[in-house]
Amino acid sequence: MAFKKLVDRDGSGTITIDKHHLQLDGLVAEDGSICEADVHTQRVGERTYLVRFPENGEVPSLLELVGTDGGDAQRGDPRTAR
Repeated sequence: MAFKKLVDRDGSGTITIDKHHLQLDGLVAEDGSICEADVHTQRVGERTYLVRFPENGEVPSLLELVGTDGGDAQRGDPRTAR
């Protein structure tokens, strides 16, 4: 498991997401640049955060993302971060 660093950026905590994972969700342009996108972050527990990219202005629910068994999160779905 690779770890990322939490860094201060103008008073906010910032982390990065691997470009490969962003590519899986269509967030990398053909020229290799990262696409600008709205991002919804939510604190879901102690030291645990959920990152979601809205589609058509809607933030997908946690159940839509992982289903009732939590399968995608256990498989390392890039839309969920912890």
